[in-house]
Amino acid sequence: MQNKKIKMIFLVTAVLTVMTVIVGCSKDDKKETVTSFLKSMYEVNDYENYERFADIRNEIIKEKMANSDLSGITQFSDEEAKEIYGQYIDKYAPFVTKDGLDKLFSLGLITYMDKLAYENNIYVRIENIRLNETEEHEYMYTIKLKFIKDDAEASGECTGIVGMAQDEKGRYKVNFIKKNDSKTINEMLTEINN
Repeated sequence: MQNKKIKMIFLVTAVLTVMTVIVGCSKDDKKETVTSFLKSMYEVNDYENYERFADIRNEIIKEKMANSDLSGITQFSDEEAKEIYGQYIDKYAPFVTKDGLDKLFSLGLITYMDKLAYENNIYVRIENIRLNETEEHEYMYTIKLKFIKDDAEASGECTGIVGMAQDEKGRYKVNFIKKNDSKTINEMLTEINN
């Protein structure tokens, strides 16, 4: 009887230990997903992605305008959008749900930092990322960024919130981002461009 109780206690302890490890890994996996997403969004090491995007977009616009009397705003078909934004879709797909990707597109965040770096001839490095889980599946982030241009540098901290949801395969991925960094980024741009 005593042996049976010890075996039962051991079994319950083992099951609880395994569950703790699984839950711990899930939180670590979520944090790693958020960190990877933020690195993909904020860090700009070259202009290749943005230049390729702009070349494809401009070529498609040129072809559309050649056969049209219209000028100004151009609407892209789904196939054209996939061709133009394909590399960005591939870049964010491992970390972002389909709904989250639609939100990035609608907010103009899909190419925001690449465009900013390209137009200002800067590179963007992440020096540090801090995450704080504020609610289940939601993280407040603080990123210390450095803008680099020739021999000049400007640093600042950007903040925001990243929310996660399960994708169609049950994996947690980024579903939304709320950024509070436009003032900081504008100050950094002013500093590095003067």
